[in-house]
Amino acid sequence: MTTTRNLITAEELFAMGDRYPNVELIDGELREGTPAGWEHGERTLGVGSLVWSFVRERGLGRVAVGDPGIVLRRGPDLVRAPDVAFIGTERLPSDRPITGYSEVIPDFVVEVVSPGDRAGEIEQKVAQWLEAGVRLVWVVYPATRHVVAYRELAHPRVYTDAETIDGEPVLPASPVPSPRSSPDRNRTTVRLHGAQFGATIDL
Repeated sequence: MTTTRNLITAEELFAMGDRYPNVELIDGELREGTPAGWEHGERTLGVGSLVWSFVRERGLGRVAVGDPGIVLRRGPDLVRAPDVAFIGTERLPSDRPITGYSEVIPDFVVEVVSPGDRAGEIEQKVAQWLEAGVRLVWVVYPATRHVVAYRELAHPRVYTDAETIDGEPVLPASPVPSPRSSPDRNRTTVRLHGAQFGATIDL
């Protein structure tokens, strides 16, 4: 006997509102997560603020933080939620604002890894972002103090303590110098150069 699954659409998930917080839609099925810890929230805010300030000053597009739903595929629907997402002006619709879950694929997303996140799930999510058309993915690992940048899944670039991160081709170069590393030896500073934000992230 064949069992038919009742698949959920992106619109149905959005209509559920706060009844299902921390949920993504994987091929029409709900995948529940757990609320993030305080440190995760702080680090996500730090990265998001950095990207938002850089983008806003240069009029490059729009930035969202806090797990905004992005529709990556239809039939069955795939909705993922990044910690930070940037959509450049070339991809933004000119005739309407983005409402509900975005069907515009971001140019750039950031995922901040929590202690309970599994390596296989992280790699799956990165692969789905890239397959959908995201041009650059940063995965931030606070516990081991490094960042992995993906432009394609097979060739990640690992950035360690106090290295400079290249945000090309998504974020254009800027002459703003990067400040000195954090004096707090218990924290690791990753300088965002190349795409030169002129600021730092404490992991």
